[in-house]
Amino acid sequence: MTMTEATMMCMCLLLLQLSITFFVFMCCVGNGNARITSAFVRSEFPSVDIPLDNKVFAVPKGYNAPQQVHITQGDYDGKAVIVSWVTTDEPGPSKVQYGTSEKTYDYTAEGTTTNYTFYKYQSGYIHHCLVDGLEFDTKYYYNIGSGNSSREFWFQTPPEIDPDAPYIFGIIGNSCTVHTGQIPSISKQPDAYAQNLLETIKRLVEFAERYLSLLKELLFPMH
Repeated sequence: MTMTEATMMCMCLLLLQLSITFFVFMCCVGNGNARITSAFVRSEFPSVDIPLDNKVFAVPKGYNAPQQVHITQGDYDGKAVIVSWVTTDEPGPSKVQYGTSEKTYDYTAEGTTTNYTFYKYQSGYIHHCLVDGLEFDTKYYYNIGSGNSSREFWFQTPPEIDPDAPYIFGIIGNSCTVHTGQIPSISKQPDAYAQNLLETIKRLVEFAERYLSLLKELLFPMH
């Protein structure tokens, strides 16, 4: 393959890619239901909605009290949640007591505890507990921790799956970026998020290497 032929092939591939991208974009625009962007402008730091001295950010009182308590959906149907929290003094129990009445817990689920070290940082004891077999559209109260340091929270399960079932939810994200120098550090973190992120970066690098090799072969074929 001559240099001219390779150049023409690259241009044709690029033109094809641009054509497909434009076609998909126009299909989305044509079938979309876009509206005018809101005029809302987020206020500057610190937040006026939840100030940093709000009680929700305070470290709970008591020995080994559960901290950083949060839940995530535990299955595809909405009938399970994963309760996660951290204890700092000792592992303590990883069980979740729960029920449909406040301060009345008819059920118990057992979880797991883990921790990790990152350079000189030693994490607390991280608890994860799957609570499953729940009912749709039901408010549950749950208790974690032990003794006077135990804490009670509640959550509401979603309605039963149906095309017309109304369901309001929120998404919170963190638009952080990863510097290439952080990749070795990320690989030392044992949690699933770090491993998935590292795997994604590796796949992108492998894709780039294959693409560059193909381009080099087209532009500078070996004779």
